[in-house]
Amino acid sequence: MNSKFEDFFSEVNNYKPTNFHKDRLNNIVKSLKEKLNITNTIVFVCTHNSRRSQLCQVWGFIFSKIYGIDLIFDSAGSKKTYVNQNVISCLSDVGIKVKDNKILFEDLSISLYSKTLDKISAKKFITIMTCSDVEKSCPSDPRSIKNIKMIYGDPKIFDNTNREKEEYSKTSKLIAKEINYIIKKLINPI
Repeated sequence: MNSKFEDFFSEVNNYKPTNFHKDRLNNIVKSLKEKLNITNTIVFVCTHNSRRSQLCQVWGFIFSKIYGIDLIFDSAGSKKTYVNQNVISCLSDVGIKVKDNKILFEDLSISLYSKTLDKISAKKFITIMTCSDVEKSCPSDPRSIKNIKMIYGDPKIFDNTNREKEEYSKTSKLIAKEINYIIKKLINPI
């Protein structure tokens, strides 16, 4: 790990949710634990698979690597679009090596590309829905053994504004904090 990422990880790792946020995350941990004996594949789903679900997938892989837990992460959407360049930039800004839409972390190589659920090869998976209008636009799949809501506001609303970079970074950091918390709790019971 480089020093930039070590500083970022230190901040993320010190995250201690309170009240509603802690209860919400602990409920997600509980839901995951109930189903991880059936599958270790988690698919983050959002409408376009271009921002939030991509960030969740990356942070899931990175933190599962750090903690040595055998989880497989993927992401998908109801529409295939593209991975927003701000996602790549905010990961690079915290010390993650990025080359040709690939995230390189230790021996991990994660290709980022937008895809629909029919491109997910897993026979069974746990779905975590990340879009704020989940009931209307996030797809569902019969292979999903559990649907969990983990909603994030869409940083897209800040595209082409003077707050664009800041808001993508805030979204990425929040997702990183919460995914890190969840993975730590999967290893160490609540």
